[in-house]
Amino acid sequence: MADEKLYIGEQQDKFNQTSSEYLHVNSCGIQRTMGAPYRVIRKNGRVDYHILYIVTGECRACYGDKIYVLSPGGFVFYEPGHKQDYQFGKGIDTTSFWVHFHGTGAPSAVADCGISPGPHLRAKNSSAEHFFQLMVKTFYPGGKIFKTRLNGLLLMLLSELGEAKKQAAILDKIAEAVSFIHLNYYLPIDINMLAKMSNLSRSRFLHVFKEQMGTSPLQYQQRFKMEKAKELLSVGSLSVSQVSAMVGFDDPFYFSRAFKNCVGMPPSAFRKAHGEK
Repeated sequence: MADEKLYIGEQQDKFNQTSSEYLHVNSCGIQRTMGAPYRVIRKNGRVDYHILYIVTGECRACYGDKIYVLSPGGFVFYEPGHKQDYQFGKGIDTTSFWVHFHGTGAPSAVADCGISPGPHLRAKNSSAEHFFQLMVKTFYPGGKIFKTRLNGLLLMLLSELGEAKKQAAILDKIAEAVSFIHLNYYLPIDINMLAKMSNLSRSRFLHVFKEQMGTSPLQYQQRFKMEKAKELLSVGSLSVSQVSAMVGFDDPFYFSRAFKNCVGMPPSAFRKAHGEK
C-alpha cells in the first residue's frame, strides 16, 4: 500500500533489552491510528516479551503461516525472538495498548496466568484495559516506587488476560453444546455428556449455560423443539402426531400440551392460522 506507514523494528525500536531483574517493563503505551494505514515488521522479533491488545478497530496479525484478524478484546502475545508482522488498515480507526517486558520471572508469570504465545481472538476484559491505562500513567514518572507499582500492574494485567482467555474458552464450549442441541434436538438430552464435552463439572456447566443462554439446557432444547414444530406445522401436510414424533415426543397428547404452553395455542390451531393456504 503506497500510503502505508512502515515501522521496521530492527531500525527503529528503542528500549529493546533483557533484564536480570525479576520483572522489568521496557516500554508500554497506547496508540490510535485515526484510520491511517500502519504496519510493523520485526523479522527477528525482539529480545523481550510483547503484548498488543486491541481496544477499538481492527488489526491483522501474521503469526506463523496464518493471518489473524484481531477485533476489540483480541490480543497477540509474542515471545522473545519470534517474528512480528501486524498491520492496521486504512480507514479503520484503531486504538491499541502495547507493553514490552522482560525479567527472570517473566516466563513463569506468563505460564502461571495461562497465556500462550500467538493470537487470542476473544479476550475482552475491562479490567485488563484498566490495568493497561494505569501502566501507561505509571511508566513515565519513573523512580523505584513507580517501578514496583508498574511490575504489580503488569502481573495484574497478565492475570486478567489469562482469566479472559479462560472465560472465552468456556464460552466456546457452551457454543459447542448449543450447536450439539440444535443438531440433536429430537433426542433425549444428556446433561452429564454435555458437561463432559465442555470440560466442566455438571453444576458448573448448568450455571454457565443458564448465565449465557438465559435458561437451562432442557428448557432451551424444549423451546428449540417448539420452533422446529412450528416450522413443520407451517408447511407440508404432516399430521400433529407425525410432527410430534419428528421433534422427539413419544406422546402426541403431551406434545400438544407442551406446544400450547409454549406458543399459546394448540398445534392444530397454529396450523390453521399459519399453515400454507
